[in-house]
Amino acid sequence: MSTQTALKPCGTHAAKMRHYRKNETCDTCFPKRKTAECGTTGGYRLHQRRNEPACQPCKNARRDYERAGTEPRPLQPCGTFAALKRHRRNGEKPCQACIEAERAYATERRRKRGIQEATNSAPLIEEIEFLLACGEGEHRILQATGLTRNNLSQRLHRNGRNDLYKAIFEPTPGWVGN
Repeated sequence: MSTQTALKPCGTHAAKMRHYRKNETCDTCFPKRKTAECGTTGGYRLHQRRNEPACQPCKNARRDYERAGTEPRPLQPCGTFAALKRHRRNGEKPCQACIEAERAYATERRRKRGIQEATNSAPLIEEIEFLLACGEGEHRILQATGLTRNNLSQRLHRNGRNDLYKAIFEPTPGWVGN
């Protein structure tokens, strides 16, 4: 006495697995994927995936998509860093106002990075010499000056004070590191 169970109708997971195991095709369980239509951005991507040149309606759809919502930004007036870049991009000679803007931009950038001109480092060097005379180490000197190791070493090298650099950063004889 064998009991047979009824087959699950097409469109269910059980029916899909039954078709899969028997290598059967079924339009209900395995519907065809809808392909993108030409004249849409999806159609443009489909052309790319197939490594074929895009048709003109797809190119137009892509162009319209890229342009949507993008309006050109207003040009910055001369005397700004953006205007200087525009002059150079157009192959023009920058005006004096733009050159001054570039100079101000570079100065501000260096100031933010903690690298100042060599002439401003005299008080810093005096402070470092004092801290070394008091027997302070690298970490205390960096903490007192508020600089990173790289910024401090750049300033010392720029001022020709390699002796201070060696005194701060190079180990002393008899030093045992970890």
